[in-house]
Amino acid sequence: MPLDPKNAVPLEPRKDKVICEECGWFGHNEDVLAAENPFDKDEMVYGCPKCKSVDSVSDAPGCWKKVTCGWPHPDGYRNTCSDHYRVEGVTQSS
Repeated sequence: MPLDPKNAVPLEPRKDKVICEECGWFGHNEDVLAAENPFDKDEMVYGCPKCKSVDSVSDAPGCWKKVTCGWPHPDGYRNTCSDHYRVEGVTQSS
C-alpha cells in the first residue's frame, strides 16, 4: 500500500473507522469492545474502549454508525442507523 511521504500513512481509504459519539474516541473495528449481552445470549453488545459507552452503534452487519432508529422486526427489536432503518432483507444475523 502506498504511503504519504510526509505523514507515513496509507493513501488508500479505510472503511473500518469508528468514532464514539459519547467521548470522541476514534479507532478501528478491531479496537471496539464486544461481549455477549447478559440479558439476551443471542445478541452482542459493543462498547467504546475509552469511556465504556455501550450499544451506540447500529446492529446492522458491518455497520458502525451511531444508532438513531429503533423498530420491531421479526428477528427481534432492531437498533440501527438511519441508513438501515427498516431495510428489507437485512437481519441482525446476516
